[in-house]
Amino acid sequence: MHYLRGMTLQRCLLFLWLLLALIGCERPAAEPRVLFLRGDPAQLFVHNLTTGEETQLTDAPFGLFDFVESDGNVITVQEREDGGADLWLLELNEGKYTPLVECPQVRCDQPSWSADGRRVIYVQRSPLGETPRLYWLDSQTGETTPVFSEPNVLGYLPRLSADDRYLSFVSFGKSLDLGEGHSIGDGHNHDLQPNTQQVIVYDFETGRQIVVPNRMNSAGTWQPTGAMMLFSDLQFFGERFGIHLLTIDLTTGDVSDISDARLVEDGSPEWSADGQRIVFTRALASTAMGRQIWLMDVDGGNQVQLTENANWHHGQPLFSADSSQLLFQRFDTTQPTLPPQIWIMDIATGEERLIGEGNRPKFLP
Repeated sequence: MHYLRGMTLQRCLLFLWLLLALIGCERPAAEPRVLFLRGDPAQLFVHNLTTGEETQLTDAPFGLFDFVESDGNVITVQEREDGGADLWLLELNEGKYTPLVECPQVRCDQPSWSADGRRVIYVQRSPLGETPRLYWLDSQTGETTPVFSEPNVLGYLPRLSADDRYLSFVSFGKSLDLGEGHSIGDGHNHDLQPNTQQVIVYDFETGRQIVVPNRMNSAGTWQPTGAMMLFSDLQFFGERFGIHLLTIDLTTGDVSDISDARLVEDGSPEWSADGQRIVFTRALASTAMGRQIWLMDVDGGNQVQLTENANWHHGQPLFSADSSQLLFQRFDTTQPTLPPQIWIMDIATGEERLIGEGNRPKFLP
């Protein structure tokens, strides 16, 4: 009898487990965290926004220069004694930190994850910044290969569109004259043209390139929900000039100035998750005031200033996953020897909260 009652209880528990599996049990949401660099030499830290707890994640002898994160995996740019920089992989869930690409006397940096979370595109160049070339990296095997077979295709600041179809990068030195009907990597010997300032957008599906003239050689920022790219460029007003934000729609080729006709210096743009809003920094052109954080719609409408202390210079603002908060770094221009601070802002209320000292902060989903 006791045995039968035990079997009935086991079956009830099994039935309950299956029922919960069918209707879907929500797992506890991961606590919001922030990754950032701090110290000299700089190391990677994580800050828990709920508890305030901070943990140092790396102990690189010569420090880190930069990092990018994707689904709990972090690629760091780790400095070398010889002036080069290696790429390392930090697996946050496993706590493993291993070298990926060793680059003696060469800088391997500017990594950017692809949408599949496995491939990374990065730049390999000499410490003096000469001849930067784009490479693919398999983050699981460490294998690398040039993005383009032609050695004359040089560039830096690579950015992949959300669907990995387009690659944008700043062309270096001279540009390729592909000619009508030709594309990068088609096996023909193409002529190099005089030095130009431009961003190249390469379509992996068709092999065609789109040249975006750009006097500032600024990196493109891709819309997370479409084929639109956002970038900064100079705009002249008589003998004066400003820096404006422009969008280019790859489906139509339309270019739009979304900064309005103001004499301003706009930069550090970032998209919201739905691709409908843009956060950026702004200062009046040719002034010494610190950059302030602004928000606007994708067409340049509804421009709203979120900070207004001219003594504070605000760096790259980033949206949280639900676009309700902004993460940014700033420093006091009247106290240039003080380290930068990391802050978080609630967009709806404008309330700001200090995270601590550090730089290059990024939300960790």
